[in-house]
Amino acid sequence: MALLFAADPGPPDLVQVSKGHGRLERRAIRVSATLAGYSLLPGMAQVAEVTTRVTRLATGETRTTARYLVTSLAATQADPHRVLALSRGHWGIENRLFHVTDDSFGEDRHVLQSRQAGTVLSLLRTTAVNVLRGHCALWTPTTPLTARAEWVNGHPSAVLSALKRL
Repeated sequence: MALLFAADPGPPDLVQVSKGHGRLERRAIRVSATLAGYSLLPGMAQVAEVTTRVTRLATGETRTTARYLVTSLAATQADPHRVLALSRGHWGIENRLFHVTDDSFGEDRHVLQSRQAGTVLSLLRTTAVNVLRGHCALWTPTTPLTARAEWVNGHPSAVLSALKRL
């Protein structure tokens, strides 16, 4: 894919700029349907190149990265704006689930001897996160998910008791 976009270094199809968290981010996307039908990936309709330039406002340090995306959505289903939104939406999963299981449940610190044990513990943690998202007398609706998870780590029996009352 990199060769496809390098061969035609035209202007981006869309540019988005955002500022927050001490950074200025510029995302430029170029989308192409040229490879549709020429790939071993079934259903591939478009490919995209997303170039992100992040400038740290405090230091002025700039970092540029390029990512390449594949989608089965045709240009009529996903214009450059939607392709970029879908690619950014991927991080919602990271922020809503994996961040909580990694930070609050210490998932990355556990060393297990078998793949099956890792799968079971991962399913239990995911279930716990979904329980934490629900209503419970142990926290208010405004309590952050990470704070709920940290509290549960220290008081597992209290949570089980509260769940029995639901």
